[in-house]
Amino acid sequence: MKAPLVIRPVAPIPVTRRPLAFMHMPRTGGTSISAAIDQRYGDKAFRVKSTSGDLAEIAAMVPRGVEVIHGHMNYGLHRHLPVRYATLLRDPVERCVSHYQLYCKQRRNRREEPVPFNQFLDSKFARNLQCRFLAGVMSTYVPAPELFARAKYNLARFEIVGFFDDLEGFAQRLGIEGPLPRLNGELANFEPTDEERDFARERNATGYELYDWAREHFLSPHRDAKAA
Repeated sequence: MKAPLVIRPVAPIPVTRRPLAFMHMPRTGGTSISAAIDQRYGDKAFRVKSTSGDLAEIAAMVPRGVEVIHGHMNYGLHRHLPVRYATLLRDPVERCVSHYQLYCKQRRNRREEPVPFNQFLDSKFARNLQCRFLAGVMSTYVPAPELFARAKYNLARFEIVGFFDDLEGFAQRLGIEGPLPRLNGELANFEPTDEERDFARERNATGYELYDWAREHFLSPHRDAKAA
């Protein structure tokens, strides 16, 4: 006689929420946000310290149970680790000016003369930098239409997108309350001329196309209604 079949209940597989990957693009306010993330999440936050930018290497270093991954990294971490994305955007010319001020400070601290602003604008640190981070391609030789299309496609899938002119609002969406720390110290005293600003805007034309689209898309009062 066969033994009766006994069916034992199987415990459900626990569903864990994917960690949030905060892509900190240089000079967008992310240093203050990263410091606040560390304070808010403690050992549930992982700060990216890789200097290679290798996303597979970064993914391999993330401990289990982390809720927020944050630091300088370009788009594409999801190919190695299931994540949701968040980032901050800044007016491209203002971001370039701020980056140049930091660059000048660093060069002078080493007793080295900085290159002129217009020359800096053709470097990888300035030209359409936010577009390139979001497109996941750091080369400055990608054709503008392709660069914009890839960056826009990726950014549209971010869970949280904020802007430099509302850091506190962005922080609240990350679960961070209270005043944000102001870091990076005093920058070099530099203010571009009108002609230099025009040149910076020209060199960041694709960046402005993306920035203007993002403000319209993510700040539109009708966005939720459209999504529904």
